[in-house]
Amino acid sequence: MLPNNPDDLLRTITRLMDDLIREMGASEDDRIISYTVLAAGPGETPTVFRMLPEARETIRWEVVEGEGEVYITVLVPPDAITEPSIILQPLLVRISLDGETSVVNLPCRIDVRSCSFQVKNGVLDIACRKA
Repeated sequence: MLPNNPDDLLRTITRLMDDLIREMGASEDDRIISYTVLAAGPGETPTVFRMLPEARETIRWEVVEGEGEVYITVLVPPDAITEPSIILQPLLVRISLDGETSVVNLPCRIDVRSCSFQVKNGVLDIACRKA
């Protein structure tokens, strides 16, 4: 039986995710980077967001802006045929993989000469110094 309080429900989901990740163990093939459970404000009901398969991008990425750098994390599927291709521009990064391309609009200008990247364990990490 599920709890009536949304906060209790979110705590239960968080505990289940923690248990699931712990039971998986550590392996080269693990693909979970992180997960987040977002709570609603006081008196609000949590909202569930679903993406339809046709609305989902093939290349999944995330941008994090640091104090002096911008970090882009890209999931590389285990069945990828080609290595990722990266084109850096001051306000965007174009990532191509297996014939698909995603354009990542950046929150600020970057110094394209200072960028570095690596692919490890199914994750492409790109780090760029702000211009």
